[in-house]
Amino acid sequence: MSGDGNDHLVGNALDNLLIGGRGDDQLEGAAGNDTLYGAQGNDSFNRWRWL
Repeated sequence: MSGDGNDHLVGNALDNLLIGGRGDDQLEGAAGNDTLYGAQGNDSFNRWRWL
């Protein structure tokens, strides 16, 4: 999953690949084994661990 604007990308229960594009993105991992990559822009990362 990726985007080119100021996107808010959120993973789900699966193993997701979240890639920030040119904008200022928010990348949020979730219950799966997610991989988060920032790119151009001022990206922020959140990783939630569900117990």
